[in-house]
Amino acid sequence: MTDKTYYQAAATEVAGGQLDVALWTKVNADMPEATDLARQAKYIQLRAREMAHVFETTTAIVWSKKLLWWLILSICALIAFGFVADVIDQIYHRGFWRPY
Repeated sequence: MTDKTYYQAAATEVAGGQLDVALWTKVNADMPEATDLARQAKYIQLRAREMAHVFETTTAIVWSKKLLWWLILSICALIAFGFVADVIDQIYHRGFWRPY
C-alpha cells in the first residue's frame, strides 16, 4: 500500500468523525494552542503512520507464519523420506526383496 492510501483513510476518519480517541487526545495535549485544522493535519499524519505500521507488522507476521509452516512441512517430508529410504534399504539388505 502507498502512503496515499493511509492518508486518505485517516482523512476519511476525520471527515466522518470516526477518530481514535486516544490519538486525538494526544494531539490535543501536544498542540494546545494550535487551530483545529492544524490538529486535524497532525492527527492525519500520526494516524496514517500508525496504519502503515499495523499493516507492515501484520504482513510480517502472516509471512512468518507461512514460512514456519513450510519449514515444518519440509522437515516432516525429509523425515518421512528418510524413514522410507531406511525401510527400503533394510528390506533389500536383509534379503526380503531380491532383484532378479
